[in-house]
Amino acid sequence: MVSCGEDRPKRSYLSVDDLNVGGDDLSAGGDDLSAVGDDLNVCVDDMSAGGGDLSADGDDLNAGGGV
Repeated sequence: MVSCGEDRPKRSYLSVDDLNVGGDDLSAGGDDLSAVGDDLNVCVDDMSAGGGDLSADGDDLNAGGGV
């Protein structure tokens, strides 16, 4: 009997080279993801600044209680 694999031609080495180029493209995509992570850190900093504003509001409430 003939197995399924023997009826199919082997892939050329050029196809392997094309896959390696694709791997490079994926690495570039990884760099883009890192940039997105930096953007998320900026958003966290903005939230921290907002927390500072809330603390200031709390001080105002304490001052009002002393009056």
